[in-house]
Amino acid sequence: MANNLKKGVFSSILLLVKNLSDKLIGLVSTLILARILAPEDFGIIAIATLVMGLLDVLSETGASSYLLKEDTIDDQKVNTTWTLNLLLKSALSVLLVICSPFVVSFYDDPRIHNVLLAFAAVFCFKAFKNPGLFYLSRSQSYGKQVQVGLIAKVASVGAAVGTAIVFQSYWALVIGQAVNSLFVVIGSYIISNYRPALQLTNVKAQLAFSIWMIPQAIAGYARTQLDTFIVSSQFGQSVLGSYHTMKYVAFIPSSHILLPLSWPFLVEIRAVKHDKPLFLKRALGSSLLLLGVSIPFTVILFTQSQTVTWFLLGAQWLEYHYILGLFSLLIPAFVLTNEANRLLVIYGMTKQLFFVDLLRSTIVYTSIFIIGFESIDEFIVNFVFVEAGLALIYYLIVVWRYFGINTMARCVGYFTLFSAIALLNHTIAEFVLQNDLGHQVLQAAVYSLVFVVGFIICLVATNSVLKRHSQEWEYLSSLVARITNPVLTKLSSTKN
Repeated sequence: MANNLKKGVFSSILLLVKNLSDKLIGLVSTLILARILAPEDFGIIAIATLVMGLLDVLSETGASSYLLKEDTIDDQKVNTTWTLNLLLKSALSVLLVICSPFVVSFYDDPRIHNVLLAFAAVFCFKAFKNPGLFYLSRSQSYGKQVQVGLIAKVASVGAAVGTAIVFQSYWALVIGQAVNSLFVVIGSYIISNYRPALQLTNVKAQLAFSIWMIPQAIAGYARTQLDTFIVSSQFGQSVLGSYHTMKYVAFIPSSHILLPLSWPFLVEIRAVKHDKPLFLKRALGSSLLLLGVSIPFTVILFTQSQTVTWFLLGAQWLEYHYILGLFSLLIPAFVLTNEANRLLVIYGMTKQLFFVDLLRSTIVYTSIFIIGFESIDEFIVNFVFVEAGLALIYYLIVVWRYFGINTMARCVGYFTLFSAIALLNHTIAEFVLQNDLGHQVLQAAVYSLVFVVGFIICLVATNSVLKRHSQEWEYLSSLVARITNPVLTKLSSTKN
């Protein structure tokens, strides 16, 4: 038992390292390519990625979930999964080839045609990945899989950047994905001796399991990508490329910092879900911590969007810096949505979660078209404020449902307090920078330093007062202590 636990913990660490490494390598790749390629290049690839994302959703059979949920697996089940995946992806690849002229006609850009054909070939080729990896995953043997994944990611980045430097073409992004798929597929046969065979013996059981997964995947895809589709159909490739890239950069704090930071809290909160006072204390305390971390990112990206865009992406993207600023307003909205979703998941309300996503998507896009928009600026403003407003309402409704109206009222007070603290420190930072420091990066750095230090001081002072009267602030104080104490202890031992 102890060995299994140790192996499980080690496997989790390996997967976490792979996830963070993939994101870091992907981020570096995007920032490098953004300085070489034009926004229009990213727009062409964004259209192709939008189409391929839909194919990924339509090919989602839930194979991994099915095999991992089974008490035992054998070659028949594994081969059936592999065959089903191969047939489905091959059929969808052929369908894409047939339909690609219609996509080209819709966007009125012939360059998309060859890109779609290349993506169709890559999409089909990925289906040949060795299903023997399922056996490795079942035994929690992730070491070699992580190595192959990292090697493939580094190779793909090298190929993409090299091609971009030499040819300065959007084909660099296509080649990067092709190289990644090549390394993953070939690597899967190197690390596993298993050899698949065409077989459909277990197909009925697998289709019965996955029948509801495709509708759910389509709903999730629509929620996350429908805005990109609207932009792609209403505006040019240059605007689309800028929109797609700025959205990615703006959500880096959410996906790379806030989401991983929330994972440990989920375990603590789930463990006390039957103890309502303790559950309330931990749920709201972790929400306050995550919200407190998110606000500095939002304020800095919003107020310094021009400098951040120039520093990360280059001068050719400055025309669209406001997109980064507007999308940064959704970082706290991400926290509220994630926290509300977490409460529903803990209580097993996954079906309700699906309908909530569907309802929110319907409200967001119906509102946008009712309000109307004539430019990309108006579209983004409408999208951001409707999405942020719904996130706030959604979180407050979930809190009211599980903790009562008094707790919901306290949350409204806390949000108002955070907003006031942010506005106060923004004003202080602007006052400090009344005199021009001569360089925009230095100006942004000083603003960020003044704001973050002031914001932390205000939160510490607020916490010292409220923790005596509020359990969630007391828990927040203990969380901060658990994070900072090991660092302070390490620094103290180093000095000694």
